[in-house]
Amino acid sequence: MNSILNSASWCNWKRGFSMLGLSLLMFLLSFIFGGCAKTVSEAPGKKEKMEDIYNHLGDTKDDIFERIRELQEAVRKKDVKRLAGMFHYPIIVYVEDKKTIIETSGQFSRNYSKIVTPEISKEILNFEMHELFVNWRGAMMLQGAVWVQPEKLLSFNFWYLHKNSIDHLEYLEPQGREIIKPESDERTTELIKSLIQERHLELDEHAHFSHYIADVNNDGLKDILLIVHSIGSARFSSIVGVWNRDDNEKFMRLPIERDFADLKGIAEADFSWIQAQSHLAVPFLVKAHGLTYFGFHEESPEYYLWKDDKIVEANPLITPVEE
Repeated sequence: MNSILNSASWCNWKRGFSMLGLSLLMFLLSFIFGGCAKTVSEAPGKKEKMEDIYNHLGDTKDDIFERIRELQEAVRKKDVKRLAGMFHYPIIVYVEDKKTIIETSGQFSRNYSKIVTPEISKEILNFEMHELFVNWRGAMMLQGAVWVQPEKLLSFNFWYLHKNSIDHLEYLEPQGREIIKPESDERTTELIKSLIQERHLELDEHAHFSHYIADVNNDGLKDILLIVHSIGSARFSSIVGVWNRDDNEKFMRLPIERDFADLKGIAEADFSWIQAQSHLAVPFLVKAHGLTYFGFHEESPEYYLWKDDKIVEANPLITPVEE
């Protein structure tokens, strides 16, 4: 009798243990996979990203998305005329790995195959709407290569696919204009260091300088224009200052900040270059008609003429000829 009871008890216990084990196994599987599913669902997916994009774009979202679809369709069909007509000119593009100012749709069309390379076409066609980045500057796709507005595209600058100096820039069709190149003469190194020390600049260790020799204020004397470039996600390039030599071979600082502040209607004491230029714009110099123009280039270049202690907006080429 005892053996029968013991046998029955063993069977019941064994059955109970098996059920407990199965329940425990199911619980563990439910916890593991249920937990994973919850984690995945809580991660920001395409739907959440799109909702965030909708909220930021507001009433412009339909037009922005339409411009992007139009861009992708034009690239897919290799519709040169359609794509060339989508931009607000001038724009800066890369032509055979050179950062180049394109000023008309005709210039873009004639150089389409050099601008819209297979690699760039692939980037555009693989882009998905949830990858759009939106901030105070507008809607950006592909690491800022293309900035999109409701009516037009503002840029086509695939900087991350090219190796090029931040200072390098040229016109596709110069038409009498010459972009002044930075100096590379090592003999001026000590001079530049002294000018930096004069400003008591405390700079990021990765920042670097460019300097130019030109008659920046158009008074007939050669000046030194010094530019600093900060590196990284917060990169910003700005004018450090402009100097020329006096009769005693000493460098005198010229009041470019004062005169530019006057143009912008900013009190000189409150002026800083970050107020006066776009965040990613790079200063540059242009020689045309015997005058020196300075400006900033980002999506589109902007130009200023400094003469007789006054700075005005002035384009060295008033109207490019469109064929």
